[in-house]
Amino acid sequence: MKKVQQGFTLIELMIVVAIIGILASVALPAYQNNVQSANAAHIIQAAKDFSKKASVAIQASEVTVANLLLGTNNVPTAATMIASDSVTGAALAAGVLTLTGDADKIGAGNVVTVTMAADGTATFAGSCTAAGSACAGLL
Repeated sequence: MKKVQQGFTLIELMIVVAIIGILASVALPAYQNNVQSANAAHIIQAAKDFSKKASVAIQASEVTVANLLLGTNNVPTAATMIASDSVTGAALAAGVLTLTGDADKIGAGNVVTVTMAADGTATFAGSCTAAGSACAGLL
């Protein structure tokens, strides 16, 4: 009577483990880049929310650019923008909003600025280094 082989050999199992390791080494950095890009999108969303509400206030002649303040005329407060997981700082001076990104979540050196014009239009700019300029691509 002939004995039938059951299961896998050690070399077959080692090949499978090696393939899984190679796939994981490729997938993990790509996943981390996607997470950083998603977190960078929070900064952009906070900037766009500010620009929409500030534009409405300026165009409705409720406030001028020089008198624009966070938390007045339906413009979001700094605390509201910082409540986002990715925003650690929000400052407004002379119609220029500066949002600072969380260095732990999207990398250091991520700043997005929104400059409001007298007619209520907004200009976005950024110094974004996260995930190969993730937030710069979203501006």
